[in-house]
Amino acid sequence: MRIPDRKYLWALNAIGLRVRGMKMQFPAYVGPTLYIRNRRQIELGKRVRIWPGLRIEAYNGAKITIEDDVAIGAFCHITAAEDLVIGARSVYAGWNLITNINHSLENLEEHSLDRPWEISSVRLGERLFVGQGAKILPGSTIGSGSAIGANAVVSRLTAPENSVIAGVPARVLRVSS
Repeated sequence: MRIPDRKYLWALNAIGLRVRGMKMQFPAYVGPTLYIRNRRQIELGKRVRIWPGLRIEAYNGAKITIEDDVAIGAFCHITAAEDLVIGARSVYAGWNLITNINHSLENLEEHSLDRPWEISSVRLGERLFVGQGAKILPGSTIGSGSAIGANAVVSRLTAPENSVIAGVPARVLRVSS
C-alpha cells in the first residue's frame, strides 16, 4: 500500500479547519498546526501553503488575513491584537515571528504577563521574501517587493517598496527601482 503524499494529508487538514470555522479558499494546504486561537477570525486566500508547526493567534476581535499565493514555512508564529494582513504572493521561509503586540515596559516590577499590551500596526506588502528566523515586530511597515534577510529583527521600521532589509536591529540596505 502506497503512503499518501503529505500534501494530500495537509489538504485534508485544511478542509478540517474550514469545517471547524476557519475561512479558507481552495486550493490551500495546511500542515499540522501547533496552536490556533480564534480560528473564525483567520482567513486564508487561494493557494496558501502552510508548512507544519504554525502558531497563529488573533486577540481582541482582530482579523488575520493571509492573502492569495502565500507560502509560510515551518514553525512560524503570527500574533495580532488588531487587524493584520499578510500580502499576496509572499514567502515566509520558516521560524518567523510576526506580531503587533508588545508587553508594556511601564511598571517593570510587575510580571510581564500582568502588564498591559501595547499594540502598534504592522503593514506587510505583497511579493515579500522573509528569510529564515526573521522577526517582524510592532510598528513596522514593509513595502511590496521587499526582501528581509535571515534572522533580521524588524522593529518600528518603515521600508519603501523593493527594499532589501537586514540586521539586528534591521535597517534598509538598499532600494531597487
